This record gives sequence, C-alpha cells and structure tokens, in this order.
Amino acid sequence: MIAAVVLMNIPVQVSAPNITMNISGLQSAKGQVIIQVFKDHQSFVAEQPYKIFRYSKKVVKNGALTAHCDLQPGATYGRALLDDENGNGVMDYNFLKIPKEGFGFSDY
Repeated sequence: MIAAVVLMNIPVQVSAPNITMNISGLQSAKGQVIIQVFKDHQSFVAEQPYKIFRYSKKVVKNGALTAHCDLQPGATYGRALLDDENGNGVMDYNFLKIPKEGFGFSDY
C-alpha cells in the first residue's frame, strides 16, 4: 500500500530564516521523513538538492509531523518529501516500479 502524504502544492517564498511545514497523512511512526529543498527546476530534475533535512518519525502524532527548515530568506524553493518508513534513505519500489513509500512535492 502506498502511504499518502500531504504537502502543500505551492512553492515556498521565504521571508524569514526558518519555515515550518505541517506534514500529514503519515501511515506510521517508523523510520524518518526526508525533505529535499531545491532552488530551481533544473536542480530538481538533476536530483541535486540545495539542502536536505531529516526528521525522526518518533514524534509523529495522529499521522502528523511539524518540520522546521532553516533557509535563506528572499528566495523561492521547491520541495520533495519522502516518508522513508524503513530508514534506508531512498525511495523503495515494488517489482512493478511503483513506490512503496509515501512521497510529496511542490512545483515552482
């Protein structure tokens, strides 16, 4: 079963050095949540994030997690999120190449 993860579907315009993201729809408290931040579409396609944030899911309550990310103000960022339930740091797929873990992303 693919875990459903909700992530705002809008780019983030940062005006303060710390942003907060409320993530919901996490299926379990196992593993970690990984958020990759991208400065532009090209770096997203090349899978070269500007920053990577990792959060333990031990603090998940009712399938929700609040993540704080320190970013430079005045820029627009894209985000990709992985609900890494087994904690191996990568997206896992089944034999049909369908993701086995939850994910979410924003656009620019």
